[in-house]
Amino acid sequence: MLRFARPVDPRFVPTRDLRSSDRPWQAPAVTAECEERLVSRTERERLLRRG
Repeated sequence: MLRFARPVDPRFVPTRDLRSSDRPWQAPAVTAECEERLVSRTERERLLRRG
């Protein structure tokens, strides 16, 4: 998400679709776990911003 210069609608940000092609050197299970952590962190930040 940090690689976008302009704000992007979160619906169009690929989180899981590019899992194999985005980071082919990582095992899928490890990547999935990292993405779960990232998604939960961003969700928490979004909820905090919303108040």
